[in-house]
Amino acid sequence: MQSNAKAFSTKSKSGFPDDNAISGLMSHIGVKLASTASVYVDLYRQRLRQINLTPSRVLALSIIYENPGLVQKSLAEALGVNQASVMAVINKLQAAGFVKRVEGDDKRSKAVYITAMGETNFNRSLTIEQELSGEILGDFTQAEQTQFATMLDKIRVRCEQQEIATLPEDISQPGNDACSSSETTLVR
Repeated sequence: MQSNAKAFSTKSKSGFPDDNAISGLMSHIGVKLASTASVYVDLYRQRLRQINLTPSRVLALSIIYENPGLVQKSLAEALGVNQASVMAVINKLQAAGFVKRVEGDDKRSKAVYITAMGETNFNRSLTIEQELSGEILGDFTQAEQTQFATMLDKIRVRCEQQEIATLPEDISQPGNDACSSSETTLVR
């Protein structure tokens, strides 16, 4: 007597079931989105390792780049995470030489600035993402790429609206520190 358990344990590199592992599961759009996002972010993360960055650190660098002198509290609010999470990211960016902290006016707040090395590696991260996107979407026409990006934006906005609608009132307020403390939550 042979067990069918093997069919249910077949997984791709991303950890999600292979298309044929569970009949019909991969036909669900949510599973497809999660699986695709996981594989794409893993590829991006692997490539960012060569410049000592992660997707969450790239996101933080982009905000710091656009807002020189931003205080850590404002960065936490911009990223939608708590201050402890931002502190962990900034500590890693500072240890790598990508940002510097400057004491603020009230001596309790620290302004964060991107360094020349941070700017160089931030620009490299953009190139890495463009190259990866080109490889993955290379056989899409420009119109298809634009339409795909528009659809992803719509899906993200609707998911965010659902997320906010289901949160308890005190958590959904801007500046609330009830968000996850994990650095990985910075990538949405």
